[in-house]
Amino acid sequence: MSKALTRGDDLSPSHVRKQYDGNGQPGDTVMAKLIYSMMASLDGYVNDRQGRFDWGQAQDVDYLVHSNEQAKQIGTEIYGRQMYELMVYWESQDPQGDDPDNEFARLWQAKDKLVVSKSLREVRSKRTQFIPELDAAALKQLKLSAEKDLCIAGPTLASSFLAQGLVDEVAITYAPVAVGGGTPLFKNLPSDIRFQLLEQRTYRSGAVFVRYRVNA
Repeated sequence: MSKALTRGDDLSPSHVRKQYDGNGQPGDTVMAKLIYSMMASLDGYVNDRQGRFDWGQAQDVDYLVHSNEQAKQIGTEIYGRQMYELMVYWESQDPQGDDPDNEFARLWQAKDKLVVSKSLREVRSKRTQFIPELDAAALKQLKLSAEKDLCIAGPTLASSFLAQGLVDEVAITYAPVAVGGGTPLFKNLPSDIRFQLLEQRTYRSGAVFVRYRVNA
């Protein structure tokens, strides 16, 4: 499944999730959710001025277990080139065993991956496609056809879709560190996007997870 898609390729839904009324009749079409998920510093950066993000690697067991529980809800990961090149590390990791890292590798390898990049020439993982761009119409088709939710990682892509009203939830893990600059969690957003808190938890490392619904 590892191949490039072009503008003319068909991304139409192969199956559409529908709600059913009490009489077993199909009702309104249900789209999968698009979730923007990242780890960030307390002052809102996904990496520092040197491009490092090792300060954000929370390794307490409750963080790892919760991350895997979230990952089980996702069927497709959407990345830009840089985020894909970081995450493709998991393609070569051992999926066998009961360790949380083994489980995450197993989950990651089983998902579909879509890489949005004009500079990428090949992918290094199975179940992976890449396309030069992903517009709003194509993303809506993906949400219609997905059996499980979609996750987008990387502030450039996510901020663009958030500004267009296509992101349904934002799930951020804040590390207990301020880095003073770097790549911001959100880029070039219009003003006054409102969110509703859905979930919050604190890990033993001091990192804090928050999940919000994006208000229409």
